[in-house]
Amino acid sequence: MTPHRRVSKQVRVPRLTVKAILTDMDGTFTKFNLDYMRMRRSALRLLEEAGLMHPNFSDQMSIYAMLNELRGTINTDRFNEIKKRIYAMVEKIEAEAAEQVQLMPGAREALDELKQMKKKIVVVTNNGRRGTDRTIDRLELGGVFDGVVTRDDADLLKPDPGIVLKALSLARVNADDAILVGDSIIDIRAARAASVRSVAVSTGPFPAARLLEEEPDFIVSSFLEVPGLVRRLDG
Repeated sequence: MTPHRRVSKQVRVPRLTVKAILTDMDGTFTKFNLDYMRMRRSALRLLEEAGLMHPNFSDQMSIYAMLNELRGTINTDRFNEIKKRIYAMVEKIEAEAAEQVQLMPGAREALDELKQMKKKIVVVTNNGRRGTDRTIDRLELGGVFDGVVTRDDADLLKPDPGIVLKALSLARVNADDAILVGDSIIDIRAARAASVRSVAVSTGPFPAARLLEEEPDFIVSSFLEVPGLVRRLDG
């Protein structure tokens, strides 16, 4: 298979060994139901009330990006206080979403198939630990994953490589032995920054055409196709 092409039986793929699947959660193996706009606007209100608005802040900008811009412009204690308040608000919204989230069609079967293939599976998400754990518990996936890495476990979140490197360490594999599956452009960018091959899935908010602009190594239409791709990569 050549990069950026959809998986099909007719397309050949380069051979490599996949020991671990690092996977995003929302929009990837669970149906996307997070209200990012609500989160961002709530964060903007909090920043405005604190007198910390920047001219380029908007509801089109991720909270992580806002905080990165804010970092270094105020003292560390003040920054950590604001960050804590923002993420406490975000955590509440994530927890609400976790009570309603559902699996993507075929996702459980695909995860079970990857486990049968003796692959390590590690969740790597910018979500907080509380909502992530609740989602996994509700969907009875606790026995499927070999690890879970959230924003509470790493300083650098996607699209930066820190959280992906943390997941690699948890899985005890090298970057060459893993793939990162995700529905977002930040997953593709984070994988590239961490030297991990990216697998884009077009089941989240980003259409396939937008994902292709980021040049993922592979693109599939759903998580259900991931075991088949892994088999072909393993050769």
